[in-house]
Amino acid sequence: MEIFLFDSKNDILPSIGVIEPQSPGELSRMDFGKPVGELGCYLNYEEHTPAPCTDRQRELIEQQGLDVPKGITRGEVNYILKRLQGKDTLQSPDRWMMDLANGLKIRMSAFMGAGELMDEITRHGNIRDRAALYCYGVRQAVVSHDFQNMLQDPLCDSFYSFANIVEDDQTLQRSLDDRPTSEFFSPKTSVKIYKAAHKFLADGGLI
Repeated sequence: MEIFLFDSKNDILPSIGVIEPQSPGELSRMDFGKPVGELGCYLNYEEHTPAPCTDRQRELIEQQGLDVPKGITRGEVNYILKRLQGKDTLQSPDRWMMDLANGLKIRMSAFMGAGELMDEITRHGNIRDRAALYCYGVRQAVVSHDFQNMLQDPLCDSFYSFANIVEDDQTLQRSLDDRPTSEFFSPKTSVKIYKAAHKFLADGGLI
């Protein structure tokens, strides 16, 4: 599992190392953004003052042998706890996920796992970005290519052309809103948004 960090402006910093997947009790401190050496502690962390973590949250984190940085918010501790409790993936986001999230202006936390970040991208982005991303996912599935950073795909503008159609069609919007994150990677072929995306791609000679 490769570890990447953000600075306070959400710029991606170089990898600080590679670790093997671990059980919650063995989770690496580095996985939550604590680099070693001259970089200092929590290079990716910007102190916050509102909604500090609760004593119970602090206790749960410290039971895992992890330090709780000064000023961490209640919400950010929840990201860590989700990973420890199996509600999010232990795996850190891949580089392409973070590039995609940055490009789509998705708010991120250094403490999110890969699953949580993809949920943010597919569930909480604006309708146009999500429609384009879904169309991209359909195309990748049909041609048996990996899901990566849509914004770097040569056909990105075409995916946004499909998004323009979805913006004007409330039925397609509702169908898109019902799609879980997993269906952006493995689309369900019987739903309206899939059929519309597949027809758009086929008519345009994109699949």
